[in-house]
Amino acid sequence: MLNVSGRIVRCPSAVRTAALRTFTRPCAASQFRAAFSTMGGSSSRPRSAAVRAESEDEKSRPSGHQVGSGSVISEENIDPEILAFRESQKDVARISLACEARTLIQAGKNGVLSTIDSSAAAKGFPAGSVAAYAVAPDGQPFFVVSRLATHQHDIAADPRVSLTVTADGFQGLQDGRATLIGSLTPVPDADKPELRELFLERHPNAFWVDFGDFLWYRMTDIKVVRFIGGFGRIGQKISPEEYLSEQPDPITQFAGPVCGHMNDDHMDANIAIVKSSCGISVDKASMVGIDKLGMTFACEREGQTFKARVAFKAPAESRADVKTRIVELTQAAKSEA
Repeated sequence: MLNVSGRIVRCPSAVRTAALRTFTRPCAASQFRAAFSTMGGSSSRPRSAAVRAESEDEKSRPSGHQVGSGSVISEENIDPEILAFRESQKDVARISLACEARTLIQAGKNGVLSTIDSSAAAKGFPAGSVAAYAVAPDGQPFFVVSRLATHQHDIAADPRVSLTVTADGFQGLQDGRATLIGSLTPVPDADKPELRELFLERHPNAFWVDFGDFLWYRMTDIKVVRFIGGFGRIGQKISPEEYLSEQPDPITQFAGPVCGHMNDDHMDANIAIVKSSCGISVDKASMVGIDKLGMTFACEREGQTFKARVAFKAPAESRADVKTRIVELTQAAKSEA
């Protein structure tokens, strides 16, 4: 037997008999629907009403990158704590986007080096290869590439490339990434000794740097820097001059051990600091980044996840300074509790 949605359903013989008899009496159609309702074979709502309701449900759901009205970052959310949080994030101290990009590139060891394919099968198409790199004192990345590598053949044919690097611990779109777009040039022999030391600092097991069949390249002609620090932290296109004029943040190198310690042993302090500094109560606050001006937390609140920025009371220039700044924020949070 068919239900009103067109599906075949099994029903008890007594009900089938009752349903069939309805066709021999007036108003058979309405009685037939009534018989079906005893089997749970159809909604009590007319199908057109159900379709309209489903359509309204679909309209009310956020899709793609759309943010639901209950979200912490939604402008429609007027919860007092959410409003206080958003206000706290507007002017909170941050390092510049160019400095953030410079720091991210400096901290990396491997990235995706995209070249222009020189093979007959895919000539002219972009081709990405994971490549080890290090950074020269002026911020230009450099590479030591095997003559046998496919991307080496591409570079020899066309030196235009891009290098994409993700932040340490990258998990998704909420985390930072940077792309340098430019051209590679061979490294002069006179520059190799200094760069060799820098490369081995980043890659201690790269014994092959002294092999004769490896070539040295440096991105001396950076055209543009694309940087995204996560949701709401977009540098888009940073000029080469902005990027190269910055120095890596001096504190980020300590972020790993400090964040690990705070998350493992002082989660309550993290939560209290976010509440005190950002005006919002959270269920969890994991420290995920530190720089000379402050800290970044990955927070959870009522099933939602978002990032919160907390500024130091004064810039930090050393690991000892970081400890002092965190203690200051912890004590301030305790005094407000």
